[in-house]
Amino acid sequence: MKSVLAPAATVEGSQPHAHGLLAQTVRIPAARGLSLFAWFVPARASGPRPAVVLLHGWCGNPSNLLLAAQALHRSGFAVLLMESRNHGPSDRDDHSSLPRFAEDLDSAIDWLKALPGVDSTRIVALGHSVGAAAVLLSASRRDDLAAVVSIAAF
Repeated sequence: MKSVLAPAATVEGSQPHAHGLLAQTVRIPAARGLSLFAWFVPARASGPRPAVVLLHGWCGNPSNLLLAAQALHRSGFAVLLMESRNHGPSDRDDHSSLPRFAEDLDSAIDWLKALPGVDSTRIVALGHSVGAAAVLLSASRRDDLAAVVSIAAF
């Protein structure tokens, strides 16, 4: 049962530079002392810019959302492609679940809002699959998101 609740993390996939994105590898502090892996792509323009957090699905990784990141970055957004616990280089925990995906997303949103150059009033959360459901759960508990995009929530 534990193998189902703590999925095998994948690290395969393309990298941001293959999509013309100059990403910084960052670690985001999360609940219970965990640390989450992410790629951060600053907006091209200076000054406070809108930003979007992208969250993959179950057994996925940030590379699954690089095409979306590329389009959003071209449109002027700073982009954070985060990786939930038990996935890729993010820290391991005893299990993953929809509430824990949402908890990880909340940590990423809070981290992003504190960055200079990010307009904290224009934060968007976009998720795919279980990440899409996590975006909806997170948004139901927060009032600081400018928009929410849920793609193929189960």
